[in-house]
Amino acid sequence: MVIEKPDKKPLLISHRGAHQEAPENSCRAFALALEYGVDGIETDVQLTSDGVPVLFHNPTACHVTGSLKRISTHTWDQLKAIELGDAGAGIGIPTLDETLEMFAHRSRLLIEIKSRKPDRASGRSRILTDKVVAAVTCFPVDIQATISILSFDPDVLVRVYQAAPQLQCVLNTDGTGDWCVPVTDLMAGDAVPDFLTAICLEIKNLAAEVVKWAREQDLQVFTYCCNTRAQAERALALGVDGIMSDKPGWLVGLVKPHA
Repeated sequence: MVIEKPDKKPLLISHRGAHQEAPENSCRAFALALEYGVDGIETDVQLTSDGVPVLFHNPTACHVTGSLKRISTHTWDQLKAIELGDAGAGIGIPTLDETLEMFAHRSRLLIEIKSRKPDRASGRSRILTDKVVAAVTCFPVDIQATISILSFDPDVLVRVYQAAPQLQCVLNTDGTGDWCVPVTDLMAGDAVPDFLTAICLEIKNLAAEVVKWAREQDLQVFTYCCNTRAQAERALALGVDGIMSDKPGWLVGLVKPHA
């Protein structure tokens, strides 16, 4: 099967920052990724109990604090007291506003809105989505154009599109929630949803027919996480628009000298 490759080289994207060298989703991890020369940074956003969007991937901070309490049950004051990484390093959980202020002018940002079952049931997914849209649309239009909103929850992206149709909405496919959309179901549908500008799928699910279909629908294709040469070379050969890696320095070193 012949794939029409994009005219431009793929974006090289750091997955949660350079998190093998600094705590994931921390400003330090993002800064290190930029030093390596990545084109973009992917991160995750959740909502505190008092309504502050913060960058954190896991539903709990158990690996840091030992507590199984969900991030969403903590206030911002409680979360900002948590120290990530080595004691005394001064690395904490950043807010979305803080991150946008520091990095929106320096890099493409791919912000994944976490929408888990308790968040959907309680309405917190909707509240978080509205807050993310409000934070992003405070920036000039040219900056907004470099920010993508990702989610496994299509309802989140519909809400983003309804509030700010100028923003780029990326559907993460093949997730585990009942509301997630397998890429095969998306391809079998009658039409691509209006809100969609790109799809993002795990490298193991990336196939030539998926990329061909996306090109026919005028959708971009992103893939994660390419941490081996074989994975990266497969993504390059299939002509994706963006490659995410947990090893941003390695990815840049592998791809850019040959670009």
